[in-house]
Amino acid sequence: MERPNVMMFEDEIMAQSLQNKPKAMSYAVSTCVSGYWTALQIISEHRPEVELMDILLAGQLACIETAGQTQRTYDIQVIDLISA
Repeated sequence: MERPNVMMFEDEIMAQSLQNKPKAMSYAVSTCVSGYWTALQIISEHRPEVELMDILLAGQLACIETAGQTQRTYDIQVIDLISA
């Protein structure tokens, strides 16, 4: 059985600490991106089932807009993350 694929939309420092959690739950972490346009390109190529998204990623389009676009265009489940 193929493992579900997760894409992380997160800055590199947080992504490194978060990558082990999905892997421990038998998810395959395909990639980590920190830019909106890069994320859309990776999504179109790899078609992940789940996207973990930092809602406060600096300098990016609003999380709600980004999540909405990826859900409408690619039917991907988005999980919003925030670090305090």
